[in-house]
Amino acid sequence: MEVPIILPQEEPNESKLEQMAKYLLAGRFVLAGLWEGHLEEALEKYRRLMRGRDFWSERLPDDDAIFSALFDIRGGLPALGSADVKWYWPIYLSGYGLRGRMVGVSSFDTREFRQLQMAINTFIYALTQEGSMTRRLMQMVYRGRHGETALIRGLILAAVLSLWACGGVRHMAAPSSAVEEEAGEGMVHPVPAGIAALEAGNGPYYYRQPRETRQPSATYFEGPAAPPLATYHQARRLWEGFEEAVAALSPLSQALKGWHMVLDPGHGGLDPGAIVSSRDGQSKPLFVVEDEYVYDVVLRVYILLRRHGATVTLTLLSPNHLLRRSQPPTQTFVHEKNEVYNSLELNQSNTNRQWPQRDNLDARVAIARRAFDQSPPGRRLFLSFHADLEPKAPKAPLVLYYAGKDGRQDLASRDFAGLLQETLGGGGHVRGQSLGVLRHNPADLKVLVELRNMAYPNHVWALRSEPLRQQDAEKVVEGLLRHALRQGRGP
Repeated sequence: MEVPIILPQEEPNESKLEQMAKYLLAGRFVLAGLWEGHLEEALEKYRRLMRGRDFWSERLPDDDAIFSALFDIRGGLPALGSADVKWYWPIYLSGYGLRGRMVGVSSFDTREFRQLQMAINTFIYALTQEGSMTRRLMQMVYRGRHGETALIRGLILAAVLSLWACGGVRHMAAPSSAVEEEAGEGMVHPVPAGIAALEAGNGPYYYRQPRETRQPSATYFEGPAAPPLATYHQARRLWEGFEEAVAALSPLSQALKGWHMVLDPGHGGLDPGAIVSSRDGQSKPLFVVEDEYVYDVVLRVYILLRRHGATVTLTLLSPNHLLRRSQPPTQTFVHEKNEVYNSLELNQSNTNRQWPQRDNLDARVAIARRAFDQSPPGRRLFLSFHADLEPKAPKAPLVLYYAGKDGRQDLASRDFAGLLQETLGGGGHVRGQSLGVLRHNPADLKVLVELRNMAYPNHVWALRSEPLRQQDAEKVVEGLLRHALRQGRGP
């Protein structure tokens, strides 16, 4: 409790969450790192504090005082890149506030000089802001002896020593975002023109919103409002409006121009995937539906890929929602059996057999095959997104490539899975498996990504947290950008 600033090096558990709540309330500061998303959980669960009233998290505006605490870096967090790759990691800084004081920031890389200066700014700011216990102690020690200049020198020394104590600047986590946004506006939420939004804490919705405000049980679901063909036409109208809104966003780069990505949101339609019971900060039960949250992550990946110049096709569409917020995260997404395959042909017969379900995975491969018809070989990628539920598996992402029961393996996809596993981090691992959605898939590279393992409460929390869903999407896109760079296809 005596250390003024910490950078957690381990995943949180219940004991550490309780200690973190005490630490923050005592006037300390944290570089979130592995704890991004868990600071709020600690304050909710162990201090009964309320998001929006007692604490907050948001993107820091580029003129925030933290950017000029010592070095003048106004204009925002410097991007990580090189002379040849300016687009690689355009990033921003998120702040965590508690009762009028900033108690933490998202982690960022420090491999370049200006970013190291930003790290020192962060320490200076944390040590000198109003409400900081360290600020009062440092003033007592230095002002009484050597005046204001000595105070500043002492703070710089403290910052450098703290960086060293954290294990060196290399231990700071990878950038928190790959999205370029307007200052102060938070995450990008493209809105289709001409379609009224139905606002909700776990929305917005379009055309029609669920009857329930959150998922009430493990067995609850709401059926579709119309047969597959009518649902498809509504989903296409919503999707085309969304595509136009995304196209109007400022580009991040042309690094993926010429690449065609097919994104497959796992499960959907009649198949929800896993439905997991967990508990909120008040120990009240809540329920998380895999396909509802995975679809949200896929949309975030879609936006980033489009802004980097890629052509992107989804295998499934929702008829009544796009990106959704989680305010508060306890207002979980409701299980709606209304997603449809993104194909007029596959919905034409208009029977219940046309809804996505476990025994028609070939439809996803068919959509990929049609999407890739006009795409050049070598630039065709297929990614299927899921959230695992496997207590015996590690608490980490899993990337699967195709390995047949006859011993044959997709070696190119295995290598790509390894690259993606690196950017997903968190102890992620790779495994070969005979999966229907990868078998006979025409993509040059095809993988199934288990973003989270919902057997672990912290991973359930990560899915419920919108910033962490955004972060998962950014990690996936980072892997795709790295692959493009290695292929020599970048600008």
